[in-house]
Amino acid sequence: MAKTSNNSKSSKNQKTVQAKTKGSKGKGNGANAKRAVVSPKPETVSQVKALQSSTSELSQLRSQLVEADKALLDALNKKIELERKYFELNCGQEKTVTDAKNPLALGSRYTDWNLDHQRIESMALCARRQNGGASENCVRAVFREALGDVRASVHPTRVAYLGPQFSFTHLAALKYFGTGVELIPVSSIAGIFEQTQSGECDFGVVPIENSTDGRIVDTLDMFTKTKIKISGESIIPICHCLIGNLPRSSIKTVYSKAQALSQCRNWLAKCLSGAELVACNSTTQAVELALAGADKGVAAIASMEAAKAYEVDVLVENIADNPDNRTRFVVLSKHSYDRKGNDKTSLMFQLKHVAGALADALNIFKRNHLNLTWIESFPVHGTDNEYLFFAEMEGHFKDLKIRRAIDALGKRSLRLEILGSYPAAK
Repeated sequence: MAKTSNNSKSSKNQKTVQAKTKGSKGKGNGANAKRAVVSPKPETVSQVKALQSSTSELSQLRSQLVEADKALLDALNKKIELERKYFELNCGQEKTVTDAKNPLALGSRYTDWNLDHQRIESMALCARRQNGGASENCVRAVFREALGDVRASVHPTRVAYLGPQFSFTHLAALKYFGTGVELIPVSSIAGIFEQTQSGECDFGVVPIENSTDGRIVDTLDMFTKTKIKISGESIIPICHCLIGNLPRSSIKTVYSKAQALSQCRNWLAKCLSGAELVACNSTTQAVELALAGADKGVAAIASMEAAKAYEVDVLVENIADNPDNRTRFVVLSKHSYDRKGNDKTSLMFQLKHVAGALADALNIFKRNHLNLTWIESFPVHGTDNEYLFFAEMEGHFKDLKIRRAIDALGKRSLRLEILGSYPAAK
């Protein structure tokens, strides 16, 4: 009995010890227990090391970026200083270069924005070939703004455009000239020609054709009445957006410029068939009307830039019937400029109203191996069935084959004018 009792006690003691040991492992008390909780697992240690390494690398990259920013700023300041000296010296030399007998005489080279564009496109081409971090558009923007800043300080430039702000003509002017010029909004295309002709503005920007609606009649009409030249062009994609601070289902009226309504007519007929379409002076004015009349069911068609500027919601993007809708704008000036290498030349001519006259005229371009890129007919005011023709071709008016073609065309024309030579837009 005694042995049995002793064995029983021993068994109980062993169970007690095991219970305490188990409890100690489960509950975890004391210094050893705390160490067990705090000690990270092997994978946690590797994560900590990776985080520390990443933090160190980020710190180094931040330092390198600061140095790169300083180096870029120093280089930009040096470039602007050199550009300023160049333009100041060029101004003094070129102000004496005139040719009163030649209506297409070179103006002072400091007004030749096409020369800037040639240099900018050269750098954009370098960016494409290097295939590095900077995109072509990034390079164009940086160099355009730098050159614009220099020109503004040496020779302030005024540019008339079909306003108001955030119209597509405004966007085209910004793309061509950057922000380093004084942009003057004008209410009509005729007014832009007049401002440029009088010298009130150095340049003007007007639309000349749209890929959906074709020619811009008001622009062609003004070329028949003035001696203004084309000195450049800018092509921009036209992204029409439906905008308004209201649900799409609540729209009763849509305002926009007549051309914008026309370019979206199929979409509007399909998606807003019950809405009244009202033409107004500009897409910017349409945004203002939409902003004021949201509670009355008013929306607008305009650019995304206009929507952002006026803080109006974009309900639907890119509603134009033609997804590749583009408008070509021309830069007006009293001068034409020298060759840039990728030029095109614009002409305006009137032929005798006889059978085969146009065919004979077009054959002149063929014989001289000239590629026509655009041709439009325009009725002559005060006549029946008589037309002016606008044509564009590859090459510069100083090229021998173009001079030959112009001489031959002049012998067949009642009226012939060279509207200018300028680099083709990219």
